[in-house]
Amino acid sequence: MYEVRKLAPIAAAKQKGRTYDMVAEAIEKVWNRMCVGRDLKWSLPLPTGWDDRPRSFAHSTIIQGRTPEKFAAICRSAREFCDKHNIKNIIIHPINEWQEGSYIEPNEEFGFKMYEAIRDAFCEKPKDGWPRNMRPSDVGLGPYDYPPLFRSSVQKWDFDSTTEGWYRQPYGGGELEVKEGCLNFWVTWARRNFNIRQRVMPFDASKYRSFVVRMRITPNPSSGLGNVTTPDMRIKWGTAENPIIEKGVVVDNTKRVASVPVKVDGKFHEYRVDLTRCPDWNGVINELWFEACQVMHARVAVDWMRFE
Repeated sequence: MYEVRKLAPIAAAKQKGRTYDMVAEAIEKVWNRMCVGRDLKWSLPLPTGWDDRPRSFAHSTIIQGRTPEKFAAICRSAREFCDKHNIKNIIIHPINEWQEGSYIEPNEEFGFKMYEAIRDAFCEKPKDGWPRNMRPSDVGLGPYDYPPLFRSSVQKWDFDSTTEGWYRQPYGGGELEVKEGCLNFWVTWARRNFNIRQRVMPFDASKYRSFVVRMRITPNPSSGLGNVTTPDMRIKWGTAENPIIEKGVVVDNTKRVASVPVKVDGKFHEYRVDLTRCPDWNGVINELWFEACQVMHARVAVDWMRFE
């Protein structure tokens, strides 16, 4: 997919200019570049699309206009290319990257059509026709729904034994776990996303004036603070009327957010955010995002956090 971005005539600054038609136009150039005239044999990639708004929000890349019919045309071209160059392997790129919008597994939008596109291009149809497509419900299984998210009913977290409803933020926090009475994670992508997030039981913002955290931030021994000169912690909140993820899967980090300077020195410190200074601190809060700092690869141990 990254090769396609380079070769397709894409307007880099305009998300709406990136289309699956451009992928189809560029893909044979990619195949030639990767697979023809090389001593090291490459497998042929079949691009299945890209739209990573569920995890990258404002930083996302979107390829518009993907359809089973366009994917089927790419599959047929791939079959012809493989036959011409005696290539025996392809890679579906990929099957199930749901957060990246790059998937072909059966779904409500397209059903089995993406699978059928591969089947029709690379397989010979039996005389009796194709086998029936079957879902778990067709054989009395499922549904396989995710369990409901845990929502904190109190506005304080001690992390004695569980994460207490906090989840790792994609492209923000890594290796989320509770150990030694602290919530531990590391910063995986500075200022791209927050580190952790939670849906909370709704509470009235007017009841609280401060957000307080006791935590330790340890810099990576190799990279230290990097180019960060003034590290700070951020807390962001949303309401039913003003959710964090806005229309178009966009996150505006200038709204409903507060910060305070922090020390990245491997020691525990207590930090207090004065919410009364934030004009957006109002309404009924139902979601929270937290970022310990913007120092890449820093290790974080949160002893506790609470609203007061």
